[in-house]
Amino acid sequence: MRLRATYSALAGWLAFLMSAAVYTASAQEAAVGVTQDAVKAPRAKDVVPGHPFETGDVIGFDKLELLKDYIPEPFWENREFFFFEGMELKIGEFYKEYPISEGRKTANKKFGGQARLGRDHSLEGFTMGRPFPKIDPQDPEAGAKHAWNFHYKHDALEGQASFFFSYWDNGEE
Repeated sequence: MRLRATYSALAGWLAFLMSAAVYTASAQEAAVGVTQDAVKAPRAKDVVPGHPFETGDVIGFDKLELLKDYIPEPFWENREFFFFEGMELKIGEFYKEYPISEGRKTANKKFGGQARLGRDHSLEGFTMGRPFPKIDPQDPEAGAKHAWNFHYKHDALEGQASFFFSYWDNGEE
């Protein structure tokens, strides 16, 4: 059961990473050859960069190669540990707005306003949530406070991705 939950969690992360990779790759593609005139030109609203997947697509083990450009290299190089016959990865919504979790809301209420800036603009007294829930625009340190709020901003999965993994088999790494 725990193994199934691990695969399920991995599938969720992969779906999120793939949508981020598609968005990043599309943004980088769009930036190539941009001129000042193009930047100033009127733009179409609600234009979404293209991607090879559609919401609801199911990628099985037999179509694994489709994921190659959207998975971090360390995972792709060791894919036999993550993908298996019979697995399915369902593509979720692209650009979905994920609400702030209840835990994050609670942390903002409980710890908001406790943080302060140190002499070197370091963050002191911070526990969790948004460090500076209310910032006075006239505050000379408003920029540093906004920077710390950005650093600890809400993200859809309430976590940061890390691509370290370790596999041990019979005492060998």
